[in-house]
Amino acid sequence: MLHTINWPSRALLYLALVGGGTVGVVTTTCKAVEITGTTKIAAPGVNGTSASAWSPDGTRILLAEYHESDQRIHLCIYSVSTRTKENCIYFLKPQPDIGVDSIDWADTQIYVAVGFGEGATVIQSLPVPDWNKTSFQEQNLEDFKPLPEAYGSPAWDKWERGLFYTGEDERDGIQFLPSGGKPRKYTSGVYPAVTRHYLWFTRLTDEDLTLNGISRISKASHKQVKLTRGHIDVSVSPRQDEKVALFIRKENGTNKSALYAYIVGVGEVGPLISGDHRKDEEFISIKLSPNGKYALLTSSSAHESDKFKIIVDVKLLSVQW
Repeated sequence: MLHTINWPSRALLYLALVGGGTVGVVTTTCKAVEITGTTKIAAPGVNGTSASAWSPDGTRILLAEYHESDQRIHLCIYSVSTRTKENCIYFLKPQPDIGVDSIDWADTQIYVAVGFGEGATVIQSLPVPDWNKTSFQEQNLEDFKPLPEAYGSPAWDKWERGLFYTGEDERDGIQFLPSGGKPRKYTSGVYPAVTRHYLWFTRLTDEDLTLNGISRISKASHKQVKLTRGHIDVSVSPRQDEKVALFIRKENGTNKSALYAYIVGVGEVGPLISGDHRKDEEFISIKLSPNGKYALLTSSSAHESDKFKIIVDVKLLSVQW
């Protein structure tokens, strides 16, 4: 079963995220693209985040936060301009081995992949509420039925009016569920991302189904182009103009990872940022904002005093192309 986050066990996870603020500025020597700032986003009382998504207009961020006070995972909305929390809209009741693996925010729906330990990950479709209401009450995710036969890594396609997602098993590939229709296999691969003309994803080798580079496939002609080769490249996130994308490259056999860019007409560029090896930091996912000015980077690292605990957090990156 594929999960966006390869947890050792959710029961052993310890999520910790300090208060907001700039945690460092990183620049690169590449003139094509640079990461000019890195900021952790969190409110007081938040002990970690495991998934994130952009609003369709790119002005807000949705985070899956773990709150130690009630031991629940809350889905909360932040303003990009102020870096402050506006409201929390859903929660998960505390249960052993349960977590939010990934999120996607469509026009009127939020798609949440909820994982249950080593078992299945299911996708639930939730209506986007009016979070500006002062009397708004959080709703339990478990009150909503999961989509039939839909599993991990949801990616809503507003042009084709349907949902792409990773199948239940690696051999199921990427599935497409049209509105009001039945799911069908779209292509082999995992971790889909959508733009107007293309589906972007991570390839798998035919022999042992290991991760094997980034591709994109034309939705019109179904022609596939390999953008990177011979590396463990995951979590590609394109800008909506389809000219650039960010992705994570992992070193085979280790937890070392780095952030790279792909630029049409140039090729791959990087590394832009590398994980902190002293903290055993591993990059998990990257999500570029619709205008490409910001990116949400999810990473995990070892706890300072307990090697059996993992810290997971989300950072907001400023990107200059």
